[in-house]
Amino acid sequence: YTNDEIEKALKVCNISYKKSTDICSDAAKLISQGNFLGWFQGGLEMGARALGGRSIIACPEQQDVKDRVNEKVKFREKWRPYCPSLLAEFKDDYIEKAIDSPFMILARKAKSNLIKNAPSIIHVDDTIRPQTVEKSILPKWHNLIENIKIHTGYPIVLNTSFNVRGEPIVCSPHDAIRTFFSTGLDSLAIGDFLVSK
Repeated sequence: YTNDEIEKALKVCNISYKKSTDICSDAAKLISQGNFLGWFQGGLEMGARALGGRSIIACPEQQDVKDRVNEKVKFREKWRPYCPSLLAEFKDDYIEKAIDSPFMILARKAKSNLIKNAPSIIHVDDTIRPQTVEKSILPKWHNLIENIKIHTGYPIVLNTSFNVRGEPIVCSPHDAIRTFFSTGLDSLAIGDFLVSK
């Protein structure tokens, strides 16, 4: 969807928004401040994982983030884990026997520094199912996580699909707006536009 199509949807829904000159920087600042953010950029993912096109994002540094996302945003069972997206160039710093894992489908053991500093993306057996993000493949998603690192010191974000329990991943701008306003999300980065509650 183009920015013109997105802005038309925002106007039809009669909601306040602002245009960003640097959506990755602005979104990263919100996330680092503890906001739960809906991320709607580029094309829709194909398959079972959120890979930076339609994502719900949070900072993984506090243990209760997982529980709050489950309860207030995704409306699913408390035990359900979340996965990290992290910059591929830092994978060896945080993952045992790290390999490229661009599709968030391979489980790996987390290193102790990740367990300590990002507890909300660690499963009960100290494993994670990471997405390693390459700049050459997903430049905007990579840029967002680079900006998160500037604010938090960690090139990692909690990433889950932009949907709620029982519904498909959002596809259109109208889907994203409806899901944003019907959940506990704090902010929405949709194209070059920011919406906040």
